[in-house]
Amino acid sequence: MMTSGSRDDPTVVTGMGAITALGASLDETWGALMAGTRAIRPIRRFAPEGYPVRFAAEIPDLKKEALDPGLSARIMGLQTSLLLASAKVAMGQARLEERGVAREDIGFFAGLGAVDYDVEDLLPAVTQARSPDGALDYRTFFLEHHRKIHPLWLLSLLNNIAFCQVAIALDIRGDNTVLSQHADAGAQAIAEGLYAVREGRVRIALVGGTSEEITPVSLARYLLLNVLSTSFQGVCRPFDVNRSGTVLGEGGAVLVLERRSSAIARDAPCLAELSGIGSACELAGAGTAPTPAAIRKGMVGALSAAGISPQDVDLIIANGDGTPAGDGNEVSAIQELFDRSLDSVGVLSMKGALGHLLAGAPPLDVALGVMMIREGVIPGMAADLTPEPACAMNLLIGGPTRRPLKRILINAQGFAGQCISIVLTATGQAA
Repeated sequence: MMTSGSRDDPTVVTGMGAITALGASLDETWGALMAGTRAIRPIRRFAPEGYPVRFAAEIPDLKKEALDPGLSARIMGLQTSLLLASAKVAMGQARLEERGVAREDIGFFAGLGAVDYDVEDLLPAVTQARSPDGALDYRTFFLEHHRKIHPLWLLSLLNNIAFCQVAIALDIRGDNTVLSQHADAGAQAIAEGLYAVREGRVRIALVGGTSEEITPVSLARYLLLNVLSTSFQGVCRPFDVNRSGTVLGEGGAVLVLERRSSAIARDAPCLAELSGIGSACELAGAGTAPTPAAIRKGMVGALSAAGISPQDVDLIIANGDGTPAGDGNEVSAIQELFDRSLDSVGVLSMKGALGHLLAGAPPLDVALGVMMIREGVIPGMAADLTPEPACAMNLLIGGPTRRPLKRILINAQGFAGQCISIVLTATGQAA
């Protein structure tokens, strides 16, 4: 809960960095969204034959070494690369390098998903340890062929290694936490950073999250979770009457948070305020969606912490992942809470264009929300969406909408009932 002192000296965003399948920077991603571009394409990194899913929002021509050639390729997965590259840009915008801040005063909080193994890392050791009848010869495997597995192989599968690599590269020495695994992890990382700044545990917090790399294993994981769209058209259609599931996307974002007084003292830009966060957890039955009651509770908590009412919200950046139950429950929660202001508050989801970035989705939504507040324009959702008849929300379908924005509510949901809401406010907009 936010205290009155927090409102006198609010926590602000002073830096942002992002990489997505639509662009190698936040500005490129923003420009592509404004142009109505969608990143979901047929999977090209590997042959998805045998899978009912053939589409994803891959980062094109992915070369992890190009994002940061100084890191060992053996332990530099996609998450390390995205997190490091985004953090460097965010720190640059926040002027952290040119305005000296003690490294012990900088905290780091990130949401990261699973890291999948590469079969090629294990295959030589296994195939060469076969006996004449084709069985695995454990004696020769453990005497000789196990050495063909790189000694750092196991470390490459730990997402906290990615987190630590970035912290070491950036010389961050303050409070830190890595969270897993879905969108709630990215939102919780923002919450942890916000609380650390408010409580004085750190002066500055880097907060963010990244997607998982799209691999045969990650496709199988989310197919088994029953959240992916198997449509032959390969689309993610949030809130559409014919929605059939989500589509995986790659990308991530990092934000720099600090008190407004700290930003002013450092001559850093105050881009927007993080004014409230609320959370809840309750799984709807045996599925993968939070209950409408839990989603509503998270939104109420965020609004209460920010000291505002539903009528004060101009825009909702919904979780909207395109899953039947997830979207349906979010619609019910929003319509119940915003009953008196449904006509005036706009609603959109970014996942139809970018895919589901999992832990990277909430930090990116916040970064895009900052852009919307500062530019006074909202990218539209796909023009061919057809909302279900029960949906009374003001979905922003079609081209960009020009509208002054003071307060944005951002929703994030995990697949085990978790839901978190964040209130983003234009600077100088008191509750």
